[in-house]
Amino acid sequence: MSLFKKILFSLFVVSALIFATWAYIDLKNSKKPTVEALSVLPDNCLVYLSTGNFFELNKKINSQSLIADKLKLFSDVNLFCNTLNAFDSVFTANSLLAQMMKNTNIHFALYEKNLSWLAAFNIKRLGNQELIIGEFAKILNAQKTENDIYSFNLNKKDKFYFTLNSGIVLISNMPATIELALNKAKPKLHKNKAFLAFKNTLEENNLLSIYLDHRVYAKSKASIKLNLSLICKNAFSAGNFNIEPSQLTLNGYLMPDSSEIISALYNQDPQSADFLNFLPNNTTSFKAFGFSSFENLNKNLNKITTAQNSKFWKLVTDTALFNVENEFYKNAQNYLVNFESKIPGEKFVLLKVSDTTKAAEHLGFMSDSLVADDSVFIYKLKTKNLKLFGTFFSAFTNYAALYRSHLIFSENKEELLRLLFDLKNEIIISKNENFIVYKNQNISEDFNYLVYMAPNKNKREITSFFNFGLSEQKNPFENFKHFSFSVSNNKNNFKFRWHLMNEAETVNKEQNVLWTLNLDAPASMPGTGFVNHLTKENELVVQDDEKMFYLINAKGTILWQKKLKEKINSKIFTVDIFKNNKYQLLFSSENYLHLIDRNGNYVNGYPVKLPAAASSELSLLDYDNDKDYRLFIACKNKMIYNYSIFGVKVDKFVPVKTDGEVVLSVQYAKVGLSDYLITADKEGRIYTFSRKGEARIGLKNKTIENCPAFYVDATNNINSTYLIYIDDKNNLINKISFSDKKVIEKLGAEIGSSTIKFSAVDDNKAIDVIVTKPNGILAYNLNGNLLFEKTIESELSQTDFYSDENHALFLAFSNTKQEVFLLDQLKQKLKSFHATALPYISNLFNDNKKYLIVTDGLRLNCVAL
Repeated sequence: MSLFKKILFSLFVVSALIFATWAYIDLKNSKKPTVEALSVLPDNCLVYLSTGNFFELNKKINSQSLIADKLKLFSDVNLFCNTLNAFDSVFTANSLLAQMMKNTNIHFALYEKNLSWLAAFNIKRLGNQELIIGEFAKILNAQKTENDIYSFNLNKKDKFYFTLNSGIVLISNMPATIELALNKAKPKLHKNKAFLAFKNTLEENNLLSIYLDHRVYAKSKASIKLNLSLICKNAFSAGNFNIEPSQLTLNGYLMPDSSEIISALYNQDPQSADFLNFLPNNTTSFKAFGFSSFENLNKNLNKITTAQNSKFWKLVTDTALFNVENEFYKNAQNYLVNFESKIPGEKFVLLKVSDTTKAAEHLGFMSDSLVADDSVFIYKLKTKNLKLFGTFFSAFTNYAALYRSHLIFSENKEELLRLLFDLKNEIIISKNENFIVYKNQNISEDFNYLVYMAPNKNKREITSFFNFGLSEQKNPFENFKHFSFSVSNNKNNFKFRWHLMNEAETVNKEQNVLWTLNLDAPASMPGTGFVNHLTKENELVVQDDEKMFYLINAKGTILWQKKLKEKINSKIFTVDIFKNNKYQLLFSSENYLHLIDRNGNYVNGYPVKLPAAASSELSLLDYDNDKDYRLFIACKNKMIYNYSIFGVKVDKFVPVKTDGEVVLSVQYAKVGLSDYLITADKEGRIYTFSRKGEARIGLKNKTIENCPAFYVDATNNINSTYLIYIDDKNNLINKISFSDKKVIEKLGAEIGSSTIKFSAVDDNKAIDVIVTKPNGILAYNLNGNLLFEKTIESELSQTDFYSDENHALFLAFSNTKQEVFLLDQLKQKLKSFHATALPYISNLFNDNKKYLIVTDGLRLNCVAL
């Protein structure tokens, strides 16, 4: 039975027993258990895991992690994730159980013998244990065996066991493991000195913590598929996982045995990764050791491993008549690096030296020939197939060159010459923008041991760590672009950071792209947010230009797609038609109103055919915030209609007849105790009417013809309530009061032919106006004071503004050039990227981080902001 299946089954059993405890037994007035569940776990486990927030852990893995999504291509991983998600559904279905699970620490341990496992957790209150066990047995159809241990079957093949003792539920796949846990005379994990050394680390994070005994794990069957002890086979380690949508991080501490190479780095000062300036741009992996004394490092290594290359160094010393090996080691400085380029088999070793004159002298004695090639000196070392640094790496070092205080070794001369050409022309990884962004955010500044790999280019090497069977022919590691593992001295142990990043390919070369989704046809509308009422997860909807409508989850997977009759011409609203917290999508097209549920089906009665083609966008109003929605839309027959959310015309509303065609959506304002519905036609005539469609006030003042937008600034009386619009020809802000008086504010700049948007853009949260000129952006408050100005020569067509506690962003779109300009006011930075619509900004993963959803023709990109 695989490791993942064992963990999986343990989760099932844990969930079932927790449910039994709280569904059948009322323990609110009983005593709390005094024995902690952790205290019964037997010692010498392979791995220990704990979580104090099961729901959050499941959400992170199944709803947010793009890495987990890719790894689900492995059948064992997919089974584990699906089962985890199913348990979450069971837990959340019962409010009492859900509340209890939020505060329950689940401890899980895996043992070497038969890969037996044990899960333990405390029940909240002590009661009649015989009664509780009886209820457990009923639910699981369990049979009592010896020593009050019950057996049960989850399937025809596997048998499991449970008991309840002193308020602790114990579940295992082996009764002997439970008996071992209950035997107080046997050693316990919580008293293990190595485990205790990591106690604070394991308690730092309640999402997911891990403790690993590398010695026993390396010998177990579990290491065949998941080799957690790859770095050190004799060590103890512990850490805490951080699971983000595109990243998986494990921060912790490592205590290697004195027999491990890493232990030789004790008392060596961590070094800076300056060697990145000497690695080619096409580097796919590297492994580096950082040291303050290479001589002492080798002395420590000689205590651990048998000295290598003794014959080679004797030959060199006999030629030189002095100990070249010692001098060579003394001259080494800061770091030793093994790296590989993208061309298979091109492996190199880089060693920094303090004295280049001495280094050249050493190479002279170490080589039997010297070749000059275009002013480059290549040394051929004395021994064929030499592994000069065999203790550290398996790379061959047949040839060497001295380049800017560094010795570079390779297996053959041609590879070395190509590398030197790249270095001289500064075709180096430290100028690779994608790598540098990753390095600056995720690679430690100082290190004693540092590994980096591009997993999508090193699939064969990955199998030495992750060796599960693949259920499909797809490449799970396709977007795994960066992996790093760093170790540095930390007094009595080593501090480590393990990090994996998923990053999608994009034609824009945009950084921090979480995913890219290919649509069936190009799209020119922004994405819009939607909420899954079942899981509370954020989702997205978008329509392409061929009228295909998509629902997409936060990880960029299409949940369904539906061909519509027409293109959407309004905002897409989220509504709750039945007032049961189940949501639908409402929008309009030229001839129809649409209401679609989250399964992609039309709500009964929809789509609704309009009396005439729509001339305005759909307006959705909820007068009293009670979900008694009203839908307003103007049509080309010069009528304004009012529909209920059920798609029928409101009986008591008289459709409003207009003198001209209305293209502006209907707005609602409450002035004192009176309600006003307001719009204007193309000729500038203003219409105000009641909820019943009756005219309210007859305003003689007009807006400009073809007014692009207006805003109603409502107060408690009509004299101070204004309809506000921009006269772009005369550079004016016009305000028409509901008592029909006009106030004019002059703008201090020529705005010409512009597009207008009313939005709050400063700290006072009051509505302002954004003016988009072909060559720039202006923002004013409603008194005509300039708040912002930026020139952008790009034929701009529209601008939006977004702000939160960490952002203040203008987003300007050029429809002609298909380009978005993002201006960050806080950072004073301007960047641009290709797009076919303004981006949508979302807290997509409910992690308080913002993401840009960028429509870019055939692609929809999710970019971390």
